[in-house]
Amino acid sequence: MARIADLGSFKVEATISDVHANRLTAGMPVRIRVNEQLSLDGRIVMVLPAIKDGVVTLAVQLEDKTNKLLRSNLRVDVFIVTEAKPKALRIKRGPFVPGEGAHEVFVIRNDMAVRTSVRIGIASFESYEVLNGLFEGDEVLISEMTDYVHLKEVKIR
Repeated sequence: MARIADLGSFKVEATISDVHANRLTAGMPVRIRVNEQLSLDGRIVMVLPAIKDGVVTLAVQLEDKTNKLLRSNLRVDVFIVTEAKPKALRIKRGPFVPGEGAHEVFVIRNDMAVRTSVRIGIASFESYEVLNGLFEGDEVLISEMTDYVHLKEVKIR
């Protein structure tokens, strides 16, 4: 017996905790991170009904299934898009905000970092949605600033 494989076209088989099983449906968009420079888009085409060891398996069809960086048995990160908001104000993810809700961040104004209250909404793979407190063009310090949160301003050198 011989097994024949088409190495010019790839599919993705992903697993996720069964805690999320009720939120998964065929047709949901996904983003596959192949490496730090390359992410590919795709869609869930099938969610297997069997749950084994607390894990659900799903099949993903890639939009670019012939990308030269893909290879057999390649491990990739699969991010499932559960919600999307067009034209949302976003900032890059970082340790300065642990997630959704109200937070204090530092916005650069001239040569000072000014503590500002913001409200964070949904998160994506790379960014947070800003519901209020910031404006387009604001520069935000995304590094850990908890040691300075008691101050209203911090001088930047």
